[in-house]
Amino acid sequence: RLQGRGIRLMAHGVQCEPKRVWIRLDQETDAVTWQTEFPRRVPNQSGEISIVLMRGSLHRISLKQVLYIDVGKKTNALMRPENQGVPEQTCLSLLTQNGSLDLQGNSKLERDALVSCFSMILDQVHTEDWRALYESTPEPSIASSTRVSGMAKPYGSDMASV
Repeated sequence: RLQGRGIRLMAHGVQCEPKRVWIRLDQETDAVTWQTEFPRRVPNQSGEISIVLMRGSLHRISLKQVLYIDVGKKTNALMRPENQGVPEQTCLSLLTQNGSLDLQGNSKLERDALVSCFSMILDQVHTEDWRALYESTPEPSIASSTRVSGMAKPYGSDMASV
């Protein structure tokens, strides 16, 4: 599902409310892409109002920029007091040098499947053992998320909005 149309998750930011996002793996560019999803009221031809789910701008992270996958609620965005009710077993973060993409799956099983999928992908993308790199740095989980377009996004200057 991650390679096709993508998967719908919740993204958590440092300075914004959690937002529903679509995450997708773009194998052509070795990147993870995501778009927010939001409802919009749209009148139909007879004037009745319908709610249509729209998607926001496309954001992209090169998989080479992802240093590690954190499991649980270890980043600033996920440790916010407002997120106390979010189950830790459904959370994961894609860590980069400049921040994190903090995600919440719909279940522990879905989160674990995503962690396994991203781990296999990072094994293919990184020439070095990315797990050893992570383990050799002190307290890497305390990544502060970078704010871009109202969402916590890693390395804002390198992200392409399409």
